[in-house]
Amino acid sequence: VLKSNFTDIEVCVFDNYSRTPDESLGVIKEFGFEESLSFFSQEIHIEWSANWNFLLRKASGKYFILLGDDDLLIPYSLERIKIYIDKDSSVDIFAIGYQVIDSIGIPTYSIRGTKPIMIDINKTGLVKKLFNADILPFALFHPLTMAYKLELRDELKYNQEAGIGSDYLFLFEAILYGKIIQIIPEV
Repeated sequence: VLKSNFTDIEVCVFDNYSRTPDESLGVIKEFGFEESLSFFSQEIHIEWSANWNFLLRKASGKYFILLGDDDLLIPYSLERIKIYIDKDSSVDIFAIGYQVIDSIGIPTYSIRGTKPIMIDINKTGLVKKLFNADILPFALFHPLTMAYKLELRDELKYNQEAGIGSDYLFLFEAILYGKIIQIIPEV
């Protein structure tokens, strides 16, 4: 995020009871963009779905991208996503390809679509494939790392009882609620 040329961002950092929130905040301040940064710290550990919902409530921008502590964005990602947003503002969620990087920082493989794909409830064949296939959406995008309209937080929440599948459930509920998903064929 910090290597991006895209400057119209708000960064919300959530320390989920690391026991050293002051140290975490100190590291963040070293990056030097405090004016666009909000830092939150929990007094007890909460599950990841609760983390995501908490950050959604705290964010104030038009779009939201959730990144975990093991995620990163390629430097041009935000600019590329913005191009797709500007092309079609009726889209609710922009899903992006991803790259897997090993423990020493070497990219091992990338996953992305070969062309832009729109998913909505009216494309029943595509929706059936999405619901029935165990490899989708991972064959085209990561189901957690998506740019979506922040206004969706009023309609959709990450289900705190779904556990590791809460990102899938969020995606499926978005489709069932008639939200339009654009798959961006880029990492």
